[in-house]
Amino acid sequence: MSLVLQDAFKNLGELRIWFNDKSGIAPTLADMQEIIPLRWVYFRDNWEFILGPLTAKLDTYAYPDILETQIDSLSSLIRIQRHDANKRVNPFSRSGILNTYYAVWENIELTSIPLTKEENDIATNKLARIRRFIKTDFIKIRDSLADGRDELADVVGLSDVDYNTVFERNSIPQLRSVRIKDITDMYNFQQAIVSIDYILSNTASLTSTTIDPFALARANADNPDIEIPTGRSGQLVRMYFGDSMQSIASRYLGNPERWIEIAIANGLKPPYIDEMGEAIPITSNGSDSQLNVTRLDTNGMPNIDKLYVNQVVFLQSNTVKFPDQRSILSLKEIPISGEIVIELSGEPNLNIYQTVDNAYIRVFKPNTINSNFLVTLPTPNAIQTQSTKETPFFLASKSEDEKRAGVDLLLDANSDLVFTASGDFQLSYGLANAIQAMQLKMMAERGQSTRHPTFGLPPIIGLKASKPSSIREAIIVGINNLVEADSRFSRIETIDVSVGQGSAIISLVVRMAGSGSLIPISFTVNTG
Repeated sequence: MSLVLQDAFKNLGELRIWFNDKSGIAPTLADMQEIIPLRWVYFRDNWEFILGPLTAKLDTYAYPDILETQIDSLSSLIRIQRHDANKRVNPFSRSGILNTYYAVWENIELTSIPLTKEENDIATNKLARIRRFIKTDFIKIRDSLADGRDELADVVGLSDVDYNTVFERNSIPQLRSVRIKDITDMYNFQQAIVSIDYILSNTASLTSTTIDPFALARANADNPDIEIPTGRSGQLVRMYFGDSMQSIASRYLGNPERWIEIAIANGLKPPYIDEMGEAIPITSNGSDSQLNVTRLDTNGMPNIDKLYVNQVVFLQSNTVKFPDQRSILSLKEIPISGEIVIELSGEPNLNIYQTVDNAYIRVFKPNTINSNFLVTLPTPNAIQTQSTKETPFFLASKSEDEKRAGVDLLLDANSDLVFTASGDFQLSYGLANAIQAMQLKMMAERGQSTRHPTFGLPPIIGLKASKPSSIREAIIVGINNLVEADSRFSRIETIDVSVGQGSAIISLVVRMAGSGSLIPISFTVNTG
């Protein structure tokens, strides 16, 4: 395996650890492969104790045949090594041991085995490093995954001539025939890239700061008589995984005892922070934009009490590894069965969530915060009723490219207006607004706006489906023209257009004018 592919698989694993950690899923040996070579003696001497719980997971694992085969193979290896005269041989130190028994490692949680101090330090330090990922880390991971995807396509003879021409890359000669695993690996790389695009495109997504956060918060506070300083406006900041209310107050307000101000400003109630949330299994396969869940959970508590319109939720299953963030558009209870029908925002592709894959929807306790979202800090300064500067106050401290991106009304995935909890219009500004503006341009067809005849992409419907290269070329040329005509952007760094049956998936990275920040944008257009 080349260094490019090794790096891509390594980064794919670390991205998975990042997502699992934010979802409260414990790391496994597959996540901490550095520990595997240190585990040989433990496995050799305790295999019979490990085997029982491992075999019990065959019914719930996504690929039971693979897991069973690897269990049998590892059992045979351990039997042979136990009778090997050379007891110093450590088969777990061999290259490729991770991939050879990946399904086994993936089903053994670190918490299920006694770790030495050295092993615990390895896991703790790796997890701490991954939790500190910032924007540049995700960009590097995305580039690595794209390089791995493209090289793997070359190796098995599936690279695209038009794609290589657009990106000015030279493909390597085909080395072997394609296998099902290759298709799966390339798909996983692409899904991870889409997930990173979402992470990056939301680093600047903010909710409206034009309301007084104390007005609503005091109405919901458990003790409205508590004496706290008067806050007249709010500042939005990000919290980090592992933060407590006290650590947030200490970092931003300078005093851990002021955590109650943050709790009231955000309308929080115990337990205040909910990072793990609750996984609610779906009861039937997803369809278009809808999922069904049961009326009661396993403890007999109503699931409807955990759900509300505009609530942000996450979808996942055994086959969809990376969390898919959506928001609830509507809720409906079926009278006879008592099931709850949930309509979600985003693409109408919820059929990928199947009961056989243990699909579920993850929700968080109401009146809590976590590291997926933003926290309001109370400030004594009143929000100005009339702007005294050309630049809005909430962009005053931002970089020049974010100021240049402008301010607009925030739209959801269906191009509908988004409202705050108090009923105000939610704003889109900074880099988030630049992304929204570009997506709107690319989702519109040129000529639809009589006052702006050059707005949108050129008509794609009608081009011959038998010549996807002509569709791809028209899309790329149109996107380039839109970017060049927008002063907020400098140029396109990369663009990937995948033409399928009736639609095209576009992923591009645009460089902002001014600072040169890179912004990933992904969307789908109808090609007929």
